[in-house]
Amino acid sequence: MLNRLKELVNKPQRHRHPVYGPAPLLAQPAWLEGEHVEVVDELAIPFRLWTIRVRSAHQAAKVIKEMRTRAVGQVYTALFSLALEALKHRRRSERALWRAAEELGSARPTMPLRQLLEGVMRRAEEASGERRLAEAVHTSAVSFAQKIAERRWMWAEKAADLLRDGAVVLTHCNISGGLVMIARICRHRGKKVSFIATETRPYLQGARLTAWELWVEGFSVKVIPDGAAASFLARGEVDIVLVGGDRCALSGDVANKVGTLQIAIAAKEFGVPLYIAAAPDPSTPSGEDIPIEYRDPDEIFCGGWGIKLPKVFDAMYPAFDVTPAEYITGIITHKGVFRPQEVCKFFER
Repeated sequence: MLNRLKELVNKPQRHRHPVYGPAPLLAQPAWLEGEHVEVVDELAIPFRLWTIRVRSAHQAAKVIKEMRTRAVGQVYTALFSLALEALKHRRRSERALWRAAEELGSARPTMPLRQLLEGVMRRAEEASGERRLAEAVHTSAVSFAQKIAERRWMWAEKAADLLRDGAVVLTHCNISGGLVMIARICRHRGKKVSFIATETRPYLQGARLTAWELWVEGFSVKVIPDGAAASFLARGEVDIVLVGGDRCALSGDVANKVGTLQIAIAAKEFGVPLYIAAAPDPSTPSGEDIPIEYRDPDEIFCGGWGIKLPKVFDAMYPAFDVTPAEYITGIITHKGVFRPQEVCKFFER
């Protein structure tokens, strides 16, 4: 598996930082490869390490809905799949490309994919007339992806600034290689940090993704049950809570993997700072405006290791919850760290 990991990480299209090396696998888990998009199948990790070949926007939307790629992976998958549609169908009408963008953008409603892809399409329309629209869409989508890769290293450096030598970081969900990037930067600066990852129901992405990628890179990580986070915070075993954010409102409220809210409440109660990595979305005024995705309850019954429970009662599976700004110490962006109540200053910079 480690040889396969090295093979995937060293793909020529993967972004390389001049100091910290190639992006971790999950930091850029989708890329253009000829006439298809390669997407790392995150549901297969850590048992198998393989990629899914995506050849259309429709297939990409299905991969995103099934959570075979998540967090920044779904952003890359959507961008590159839109670029692929434009590349393979250069004579497609403007309406057809907008339909592809709409299908990709609606795959998971809590994540602001629709707003991102609309931005790609508008930039392309401004760049050229309809005759060359497909070429402009391809250029715009690939450009957005490149900027994301560069800005994620900038964000990781801002996050590393917050960690002292010996810090213990509690995290929830998976930040798509983000913690590995932060740990690499800390190591480069002579700081040693360790991590505690909640298991993160129902797919256990804290164990299967976060802990796995940190372990592969040689960093210290422990996995705890979701319900144990508050007790670790209460005992003073955590110095800082650091999670990702799927959508950040202009009010400073942030939507993230369900379970983040209860960790945020406990962190505030026990005096532990909580930082969320997220870029504010100008189309979302407050947390009340963030749509919460409800997934198939069967995912609750299947468990993270493929164990089927008898479905004899009802279940509800909200994939996200919203943490109000009052529980957040700071929002980490590639432009710097903002107090949640002042996150609008992100656009001033």
